[in-house]
Amino acid sequence: MLVTLEEAKEYLKVEFEDEDTLILTLLSTAEGMCGDILRKELMEEADVAKTAVLYAVGVLYEKRGTDIKELIPTLKCILSSRRKEVF
Repeated sequence: MLVTLEEAKEYLKVEFEDEDTLILTLLSTAEGMCGDILRKELMEEADVAKTAVLYAVGVLYEKRGTDIKELIPTLKCILSSRRKEVF
């Protein structure tokens, strides 16, 4: 994983272990989303990808059960300069 559980919890300001399983699931989802947008391994663009993953985890965590339609366009903006072009 590009972002550790501890980094995600610090970003989310979560101090307890009660939601570790949820946060790990959200991390996996966020990394998958970012990898799909980049069209390459996250480690190749670790600096920007880490920011995008943390942003995605934050949105998924804070807005769980609600509309997150702004997430993908924002991730595309964050990652667009590093996205692998496919022709």
